[in-house]
Amino acid sequence: MHVPEAAETSGFKTIEGEFYTEHLVVLGRLACPESRLSDHLNSATTTFDLSPARVQRSLTGLRVNVTGNRAYITKSHLLFVLPVLEPTDIRSGANPRWTPTLTQTCWAGVGRYSLVGSAHMAAEQNPRLFMRSLEQRRFLPLTDVKLTFPDGAVKEYATVIVNRHHVELLALQSDVMQVVQTASDPTPTPGLEQAAQ
Repeated sequence: MHVPEAAETSGFKTIEGEFYTEHLVVLGRLACPESRLSDHLNSATTTFDLSPARVQRSLTGLRVNVTGNRAYITKSHLLFVLPVLEPTDIRSGANPRWTPTLTQTCWAGVGRYSLVGSAHMAAEQNPRLFMRSLEQRRFLPLTDVKLTFPDGAVKEYATVIVNRHHVELLALQSDVMQVVQTASDPTPTPGLEQAAQ
């Protein structure tokens, strides 16, 4: 799937994502100095503003008419985020931030959602400290994710960024850890299948 390149204006990059809270699903664009959505979510701010393209209630699917407005989201309310559009320069193999990482398959329960995906940590860290390494960031990018929605539907996504404070249980699978070449904080090319609209 071709993902259009994000625009850059005045040093700010345009990033698009689908933001899930307990009650709402918001598809929107934001402008920020960071190149990766996970970096922006892990920044020191407690809120961020965006231009919503679609807002709907998570339980009923009813749309909320706020298109064309500016909206603010409090990061602590986010359950997880599906990156839709990020700048392409961060996905280049020539990117100096790309380093070997250890990947570990995990299962996570986040509110009414569950997912299976790969968590990452720097390859030079002690693998026995894998869980502790995940605590260094509030928003954790997981890759190659199978996300189960409350209605039982399962969809696959290249990346899901999970708010660690809403993870009720994170279970590491007993598979062998693998070393892969990836960004030190992976948020790979988001060739995402859009969630049902």
